[in-house]
Amino acid sequence: IFKSTPKSIRSKAFAAVNLRQGSNGSRYQLAVYPSGSRYKVRKVSGNGKVRILASGKAGKAIKGFGEANRLTLRAFNDVKGQPAGSARLLAIINDKRLAVIDDREGGKLESRDSTFSIGADKNATGVAGSFVNLKLGIPDPF
Repeated sequence: IFKSTPKSIRSKAFAAVNLRQGSNGSRYQLAVYPSGSRYKVRKVSGNGKVRILASGKAGKAIKGFGEANRLTLRAFNDVKGQPAGSARLLAIINDKRLAVIDDREGGKLESRDSTFSIGADKNATGVAGSFVNLKLGIPDPF
């Protein structure tokens, strides 16, 4: 997130990576908030309902405004010891593992699209940022 983001909305501003993005808006999302060094892992359903799967402070793992953060969100199906149709999520920021989440209904998100977003909680006009050096891994078979 750029330093040009207005100070009045910085506490709401985030950069996010989204996995399994469906045409109906459903997805998993790892959002990083430079203000307060916070993160959230969300599951968004097709009806717009948002469920927070994990959240917290990451200390020095999250860099501030004007600095690059490396976001990694991975999702695995059919994890040994978990029920069929579940998924395991792994959230990593700047090489620090912040959350491992088991979602019993992970199979409901079937899309393979990945997206990136810069935004803010609620209404906050003026958030600015960019993504560079993107890497996308897709499981085999595609």
